[in-house]
Amino acid sequence: MIGAGRRTLRRLGPFLSLLTLVACAGNGTSTVTPAPRATASPTVRPPQTATLAPARTPTPTASAPHVIAPGIEVFEVQAPSGSSELVEVFVVARIDPAKATISVRYAPTATRTVAGWRDDLSADVAANAGYFTPENTAIGLVVANGVVSGRTLLGYGGLFTVRAGPPQTVALQWLKEKPYVADRRITQAVESFPMLVRGGKVVDGIADDGDRNRRTFLAVDRSGRLLLGVSRFNFLTLRDLAAALAKDPAMAIDAALNLDGGASSGLALGGAGAALSLDSFVEVPTIIAIKSRP
Repeated sequence: MIGAGRRTLRRLGPFLSLLTLVACAGNGTSTVTPAPRATASPTVRPPQTATLAPARTPTPTASAPHVIAPGIEVFEVQAPSGSSELVEVFVVARIDPAKATISVRYAPTATRTVAGWRDDLSADVAANAGYFTPENTAIGLVVANGVVSGRTLLGYGGLFTVRAGPPQTVALQWLKEKPYVADRRITQAVESFPMLVRGGKVVDGIADDGDRNRRTFLAVDRSGRLLLGVSRFNFLTLRDLAAALAKDPAMAIDAALNLDGGASSGLALGGAGAALSLDSFVEVPTIIAIKSRP
């Protein structure tokens, strides 16, 4: 469907020119604040088979979560968009870090769709991670099984980290407030932008050009659990996404980060969650993979 033209979807416009200028500085950091641009994706409209068919609703509503593996449960959430006519549907995986192995994989020369990554790794959950260039180079810092790649986004965006245990711990920090500091205990990490929610509230000043697209997000809830979610359709702007995540009681989000969206968006689930999976339209170089530890 995408064919040979899929690489053209990876263009990030003016941001790449800014990135080149920053790279020339040689200080290992990116100091510009680009407006995030999700990759273009085909228009996705609600199918008749959607578990939660979009309909008008004033507040988010969620389906009952079901366990797909020990420590991993999946549910759907209806969330209002900025339009009174459209309601988005999130598919969300909620992970207990004490019962799962969380890893980041980065392979610029061996890209796969999100479902392809999940299958190759035999993971219970896989989701696309941060932005990348047309050459499949990650934009921002990546730590994959202890191997550090890329440049940190200084002063903007957010950083998701996994620190080795016991116990294994996850964290999501706003880089404007708390810049990255090298730490040998960080075994996995992904940077992306913009930060959407902090302290349960929408972050001020989210750059948003009004573009509506499929969205992928990462969040940490008030109990310290990790959430990975993707929108089924393409009804949300970034500010819509932030507002929906901040107000949803089922997710109880403390902090949330936007990941790459559009054609890159995907959440692949194993076992009983397979029917809710949403594969990416294009191959991606970076993913977050979850495996249950019974």
